[in-house]
Amino acid sequence: WTEVSPGLWRKELEGAEKVYRDMSLAFQASGREQWRLYCQCEVRLGEGFEAFDLATALETSWKRLRFEFPALSVVPDGSGKVYTTPRSVQDVEDWASKTFIVEHDQSPESIIRAAAGPYDLPRLYYFPKSCHVLFLSSHWRIDGLGTCMLLDRLFEIVAMYQPSHIDSSFDWENEWKNLSPSLEDACGSLEPAQCSPDMDRYVRDAMETHHRVAVQGIGLPYKGSAETAPMDSCRQALALSQASTGALVAACKARGISVTAALHAALSETATHACATYVTGLTPVVLRESSFMDRASELTHYYKNWYSDMLVKTLRLRYLYHGQKLFAKGPAVTNTRLPSGITLSSLGVIDKHLRGKYSGPNGDVAIHVDGFQFGVSLVTRQMLLYPWTFKGQLSLSINYNQAYHEGERALEVLRKIVAVLEENLGLQL
Repeated sequence: WTEVSPGLWRKELEGAEKVYRDMSLAFQASGREQWRLYCQCEVRLGEGFEAFDLATALETSWKRLRFEFPALSVVPDGSGKVYTTPRSVQDVEDWASKTFIVEHDQSPESIIRAAAGPYDLPRLYYFPKSCHVLFLSSHWRIDGLGTCMLLDRLFEIVAMYQPSHIDSSFDWENEWKNLSPSLEDACGSLEPAQCSPDMDRYVRDAMETHHRVAVQGIGLPYKGSAETAPMDSCRQALALSQASTGALVAACKARGISVTAALHAALSETATHACATYVTGLTPVVLRESSFMDRASELTHYYKNWYSDMLVKTLRLRYLYHGQKLFAKGPAVTNTRLPSGITLSSLGVIDKHLRGKYSGPNGDVAIHVDGFQFGVSLVTRQMLLYPWTFKGQLSLSINYNQAYHEGERALEVLRKIVAVLEENLGLQL
């Protein structure tokens, strides 16, 4: 970050942030945003906290959270991003008035489906009627697990809220010191110009495979043509019971495979389509004709061994080439089938990052998070599958755009995954 004038800090968008920012703008003519993150939590007050003013506590805690994570106030500016140091408490109040919303009329689902944007700032909604909290953010600002950690801290602050003891002594002038480094800075990734020819070849080969197999993968049939405009961003989901989830975990452990690998192997049998696990552009490839266990074992090994110094050092170069290929202008398409594969992005065990219970000043549980939902808005023909476990239950949630896929088709994918798991692991889920 560079202080370009007193209190005004600027940093160029690069790497992952630049790719996600460019993608968020790609469909702005339609008034919709690609890959906008949403996280919805169903909140319940603990026993003895029925009179707790949750709306006020959320707003006050949201302002406190901004100090700890000032990226919530960063706005995009051309090819970069800008942070402005608050000059007074009123500046923070103005920010909160733009980003914290008590919603009495719309439902969380209607806001998620609209995928409106992109907005310069994130938003936190509170729905008093249903006691839901909804967080929205462009993907360049934060990722899935980061969102869980952010809300975990928010609920922790909320639970400790006391109207008579509001801490307003923040050193706003030094808030900028809490600005998060980019992924590439945190990993110590090299600048593209510092990469050797071997690194360049490594990255080019990886991105060529990633785009051929995953990004440009022709998969599920879709409605409409290349000219069909996007509509609402939708979601279908299935959740296993705690007992079924436990049985699945035990069956996978007994066979030496991970649950994510089993889900990925099952997904590859649901239909003729490309699917990939999204972790900084990783694209494991397994033979379709191989057995379920062979695929799951190979994927488990891949997931355990994907990390390398070479990958980390070349992250900037990977995202540079990834962005160039994503936004390269090609010939106009009319009859050509467009990418429509399914990407798998596993969130793992949510409870590790979002605890779900938060104690108040006296030690009693003040806030319970009873329900969790995460996803992204999709404006393209691809689907995105998110598996996660929360409170001992495995959920499978798939995002898609209504213009290109029917809800029943998306639900069919989830049902087939469960059926493949049952058949190959000898379970009744």
